[in-house]
Order: sequence, then structure tokens, then C-alpha cells
Amino acid sequence: MFISDQDIDFSRITDSEFEELCFDLLYRLNYKSLVWRRAGPDAGRDIEGQYSIINPLIGEYTERWFIECKRYTEGVSPEKLNSKIAWADAEKPDHLLFILSSHLTTGAREWLEKIKSQKPYIIHIIEGKALRGILIQHHDLVTRYCLDKYGKLLLEAKRKWLIYDVLPDVETLAMLGANIDPSRLSRDDAVFLWCSKILRADEYEKWCEEHDPFSFDYLFHPLKIFANVEKPILQDLEYQMLVSFSGSDAWDMTYKYTLVAKLLVTKGKDKRPHLYGFVRDSEGEGIEMLIEATGDFPTKIRHIPSGARREEQNSLAHLLNHTKAQ
Repeated sequence: MFISDQDIDFSRITDSEFEELCFDLLYRLNYKSLVWRRAGPDAGRDIEGQYSIINPLIGEYTERWFIECKRYTEGVSPEKLNSKIAWADAEKPDHLLFILSSHLTTGAREWLEKIKSQKPYIIHIIEGKALRGILIQHHDLVTRYCLDKYGKLLLEAKRKWLIYDVLPDVETLAMLGANIDPSRLSRDDAVFLWCSKILRADEYEKWCEEHDPFSFDYLFHPLKIFANVEKPILQDLEYQMLVSFSGSDAWDMTYKYTLVAKLLVTKGKDKRPHLYGFVRDSEGEGIEMLIEATGDFPTKIRHIPSGARREEQNSLAHLLNHTKAQ
């Protein structure tokens, strides 16, 4: 999924989860000997750790850090910081870091500026906006802690395909179709959703007996924009083996002419699952697509402005003829 700083909503997580997020971020940024004081009183800080500095003159040395994590929706006042300052005065770390989900009040900012020069340690503040800017460089942390449940559901569905070669069931696809934000979908998200639904054609038919039909027709336009190849996709695949395929979707009104295949493509000694799709309208405009089940889900999309019916038939013949040759 496309992830921006707007996706990072700290109100979706608990105080404990916010501390855990900060702990994981500090670990990612090479802080060592981290201790998260998650149980009982925090003894003046949520997290304690060490950070090593390499000086070209004197070599490597280590500094002691106290980290206080505060998840608030409103401004953080001096009263909420004072006890942590007092504890640092007693323990004398090298650095005291406040990581805030929101921001300092004006009073807190002015108070900290006045006392900084009086302390034997350095005080640092990371406020919510700056924290989002740091986190956006670590998409896996944003995904784990900050995405809404449907964003997480989509990523988990792709993960199951990657690890277990299992596609999402119809109920999952229906929830995603109704709730996922299309503007947040990446190229591989869109191809994965469309192909998964068509490959569940039999289950979808039964599902529609008791539920309202759903469609991924709205993905056609984004797929056109995502197009990144010009040549027919199947001609570049060698040693493919057709596992299963599904045809036209009578429930879709506009783009009901579809062909989706589940392939195993040999690359060296590995056989990697792929999803291949071809979709068109009655006027001859179409999209050809392919996604591979590897870590970054490499994806090819070709937009066909006209003549898609003929190309669809060529693709089907290519798949069937190659399967006979296996």
C-alpha cells in the first residue's frame, strides 16, 4: 500500500503500543541495551538504552539515554514533564529524550528552554509531526502499528499468498472492496485484489446467493495509470505451468470479460507463484497484468486502448497451448 504520514494516526493505538512502537524505532536506529519498563512504575523513564558514537580522534564511546514516550492528543504541559526531569536530575544520564505523539504547549517549550542550560544532560524533544517524518521511512513499523484494520487485512492477505500460496476468501475480498481506500492502493495491491476475486469465481457465485454482489470495477482506471510495460506480458514468461484459471465474471457490469490464471513460473531452481490477469470491456479496451509472489510483489501492467478482445483470445490460447506442452 501507499503509505504517507497522514496514515500515521497515534489515536488508533494504546499508550503501551505507542511505547512499543518507540522501542522498535529506537532498536531500528541502532540503540543498544534497550530496556522497556513496561510493567509497574516506570522509574522515571519508559525506555533506557545506550548509543555508541565513533569519534575520529578518540574512537568509540557509549552514551546513556533515558527515553520518555507520551501519547497525547493535546499539548503536553510542563506538569507532565516535571517528574521525568526530576528523575533524570537524580540519575544523571547523558541524554533525556521525550517522544511525543502530539506537541509541547507554549509554556512547556519556554520552560524547557530555560532549564536546559542548567542540566548536566542534554534534553531532546521529538514532537508528533517530526515523529511521523521519521516513521514514514520505516514502512513496516507504520504498517504494524498505525494502519487501519482494512489496510492490515490487505497486507496480511498478501503475506498469506507469499508464504502459503493461499488467496483471500470471498468474505475477505468483500470487506476489502467495501472499506479499503482506493487512493491508498499500490500497483501490486490493485492487481492482487482483482485477480484474487476472479480466481474465487465459484465461491463468489455461491456467496452472491445470500449477499449483494461486489465489484472491483473501480480499479480499472488506476490500473491504466499504473501501466508500466508495453509488450504482451506472457511472451516474456518461460517454463510456466498453469495451475488454474477462471473466465468471465457475469456479475460485473462493465468489465465482465476477464481471464485470470494462477501460474508457477520457473526461475532457476525455484518455482514461484504468479497471478496473471486480463480484463476488458465490450468496446475493446483492456488491461493485462501479472504479479509475482516475492517480497516486494513485482508487478507488470499493460494498458490496451483497443483490440483487447483479440489479444485476450491470444492470451488464452497461449496459456492452454503451453499447458498441453508441460
